[in-house]
Amino acid sequence: MKLQFLGTAAAEGVPALFCNCPACQYAYKTGGREIRTRAGAMLDDVIKIDFGPDSYAQMLANHLDYTRVHTLLVTHSHPDHLAVDELGYRQPSFSHLADERMLTVYGNAAVGKKIAPRLSARIGFQQLTAFETVEIEGYQVTPLQAVHYLHREPNPPQENLVTFEGKTYSRMEQAFIYLIEKDGKAVLWDHDSGLMLPETIEYLRGLDVHLDFVSLDCNLARGQNISPYHMDILQASETAQLLRRMGRADERTRFFISHFSHLLDRTHAELCEEAKEFGFEAAYDGMEIDI
Repeated sequence: MKLQFLGTAAAEGVPALFCNCPACQYAYKTGGREIRTRAGAMLDDVIKIDFGPDSYAQMLANHLDYTRVHTLLVTHSHPDHLAVDELGYRQPSFSHLADERMLTVYGNAAVGKKIAPRLSARIGFQQLTAFETVEIEGYQVTPLQAVHYLHREPNPPQENLVTFEGKTYSRMEQAFIYLIEKDGKAVLWDHDSGLMLPETIEYLRGLDVHLDFVSLDCNLARGQNISPYHMDILQASETAQLLRRMGRADERTRFFISHFSHLLDRTHAELCEEAKEFGFEAAYDGMEIDI
C-alpha cells in the first residue's frame, strides 16, 4: 500500500487563518513544509480519507485526479474533515465525468445527515457501524470508536453518555478512527481522537493483525493538552506503547504524528526532533509512505 498525507493540520491550518503568533508568522514567511493544510490522506490513489476545505488545493499541489476516486472515508462531520459544499461540484451542472461511477461516502449517521442534500446518481452514502468490518474496493475497512466530539452538558440523553477517564460526557456524534487492511498490510488512522476508549482497546486486543503503519493525533504541545478528544505527544506515545503491549505493533511498525495545531509552536525540524525522541516520524503535507 501507499499512503500520502495530503494535509497535516488541525481545523485552523498552519499558519492559522486569523493569527499573528510567532509560529504562524514563521510558517507564512518560510513556506515549504511549514505550511500545513487541513488533515486528510490518500491511500493507493483509491481511497480518500476525509474531504476537508483544502481538498481542492491538495489536488493541485499533488497532481491528484479526484475523478478516479470513488471511495471517501469520513471520520466525522466537523467541517475541517467534511466540506460538504465541495462535494456538490461533482454534480452534472458543474462537471463532466468520463467515468460515471458513483462516489460513495462512508461515515457515521451525522455524516449521512450532512451530505443528504447532495445525494444523487453521482454521490452516494453508506453508514458505517463501529467494529463492523466492510469490504470496500478490495480493502477491509473497520471503523473504531474515537474519543471526539464529546461535551459536558447538564441532563444529556442517556443513550449519548460515555464515560472516559472517570468523567461522563455527552457524545454529540460517534466519530471514527479507521483500521484498513489489504494483502496482509494494515493501517491505523487515529486522528481527531484522544486516548482510546476501552471498547476500542478490547476490539484491537482481540484481533490477529500486525499494524504496519499508524498515524496518531498530536494536536497540542507536550503537556498542554486541554481537550479530551485530541492528544499531545505524550498521549500519542502512550497509545503507541499500548499497541505494542497488546501485540498489534512492534519494531517493524512505522508510527507517525500528524493533525498539528499552530499551538504546538514547533517548526517542522523541531517536530521531527521531538518525534524522534518517542520513536515517531513527523508527517508533512505531501509526504508519501510505502507500506
